[in-house]
Amino acid sequence: MCSSDPEVAPQSSGAVLEQAAATAGPGGSISVTSSLLTPGQEKFAGRLAELTGLDPRVVAAWELAEESGSAAQGREAASNFNWLNIGYFDSGAGKIAFDKEFGDPVSAAEQTAKFLKGEWGGASSSIRAILNSVGRSPGDQMSAIANSDWASSHYGGGANLRGTYNELGDIHLENTGTS
Repeated sequence: MCSSDPEVAPQSSGAVLEQAAATAGPGGSISVTSSLLTPGQEKFAGRLAELTGLDPRVVAAWELAEESGSAAQGREAASNFNWLNIGYFDSGAGKIAFDKEFGDPVSAAEQTAKFLKGEWGGASSSIRAILNSVGRSPGDQMSAIANSDWASSHYGGGANLRGTYNELGDIHLENTGTS
């Protein structure tokens, strides 16, 4: 499945995910590919979307807003797959930023899902509220992220997330069957 039509993609990405999830069945998984993402970011985006129900294109945009280009390549080379920068603060990195689960993109996504659900790491109520946007439009999901206290910049009121989301015109989502 591909959601690359720039006029349709912002509205259809959720529908593509729903279709992929509906056909995946128990144990199914979602594959995400984009020329803007590192291989680790692709794995992370698909797994985090599976675990949380967030739109995978929103997850990919969020990753890129946090870490992209040569910085993402360097982080991946260091086996640091903490793509959403959990535990990194304006004042520096805290201990949880280096949790061993961030050493692999799949376990990093699983740890990130636990964080978002409030099961690990002490996420604030506004961060846990991001998952209340699941099932709503990608725009609503990005607004929930921007309105949370995830980033002190609030991603420019969400404009940075939306811009990055729109740059992901080549993103491909597909059901990869059972895991």
